[in-house]
Amino acid sequence: MSLEAWVGLLATVGTALLSIAVAVWLEFRKRRTSGEGTAPSAPAVLRLDRVRAAGVLRAGVVHHPPLSWVDHSGGEAVFGGYYIDLARRVGLEQGLEVEFVALDWGVLPNALDDGGVDLVLSIFETRARLGYADFVAAFHKIGVSGVTREGPNPIREVAQLSEPTTRVGVVVGEVGWEFVVHELRLPRHQIVQVDSGTLKTAFSPLLSGDADVAIVDDVTCATWVRDHPGYLHVFTENSLYLCKNSIMVPKGEPHFARWVDDVFQQARRDPEIMALEEQTLELSEGWVKRFR
Repeated sequence: MSLEAWVGLLATVGTALLSIAVAVWLEFRKRRTSGEGTAPSAPAVLRLDRVRAAGVLRAGVVHHPPLSWVDHSGGEAVFGGYYIDLARRVGLEQGLEVEFVALDWGVLPNALDDGGVDLVLSIFETRARLGYADFVAAFHKIGVSGVTREGPNPIREVAQLSEPTTRVGVVVGEVGWEFVVHELRLPRHQIVQVDSGTLKTAFSPLLSGDADVAIVDDVTCATWVRDHPGYLHVFTENSLYLCKNSIMVPKGEPHFARWVDDVFQQARRDPEIMALEEQTLELSEGWVKRFR
């Protein structure tokens, strides 16, 4: 066979093989697009549909009086505070049972995972938390400050927090912890961490002498100093951090987020809830302010 004949034969075979490959690919694409030949995927169930079908809204609660609090003294957790009553009002208006779940601050990054809660009440919106959750219903704003001992050279300036000999007490996962870890970027040996669901434990290292200052929200600081002579509430004129107090919802679920924002705003307009909000703001002695 001549060279020209061989070239012609190879060209014919190549064309045939290419035609077969194209046909096979088109058939595969058709089956994949139509779902033929593959296991059908289950339709995604929206969180709101699941909540309505079950008739239960699971709300996480951190101990953050007077906005939300958890009392374990009787064994079984008892919940109270403005956001608790607000959530109960939402349940009444939406025909849902609201199931409250006590949470420690350190578990917040995973609290909204599957099998967890649907939302978390009364939570500061911070840069770190925006990395793993979305926030809605930002009704209030609260600053972050500190407590230190009275003495000849008390800690009053932010620059003093970064001095190598300064030790700072914080609760893991709480806004004070986020501030010293992510904003000030203090080295680990300067941070005295307490892993707890109660903010007042931030002052334990201060009482024991292990810390020189404790960083937590304004309300907790003011309440603690009032009951403990010999200590100063510092960073009050210029808050270390000013946060919106919101409701934390799963990241990337806008349908559920809009619903939470809408129903909590609606419940907030209830006359009894409005009166409770006024009482709560007064009880905070001005440390909790309206955001909207």
